[in-house]
Amino acid sequence: MAQKEISEYINEINRKFKAGNATEHTYRPALLRLLENMLGAGVRVTNEPKRIACGAPDYIVTRNEIPVG
Repeated sequence: MAQKEISEYINEINRKFKAGNATEHTYRPALLRLLENMLGAGVRVTNEPKRIACGAPDYIVTRNEIPVG
């Protein structure tokens, strides 16, 4: 199962890259989907969450409302 998700992620990244106008944020939805698919049910990935005590993370991964990454 993981191999399929990784292949889809790579294909999507390649399509975006070949367009020639991608930025860091262009690739984020693909990474978000990959993480959610690979981490399974009960996991939520948030892109650009609000600032926290240690800074401004690009993503936060929570499981059952508990931050895990």
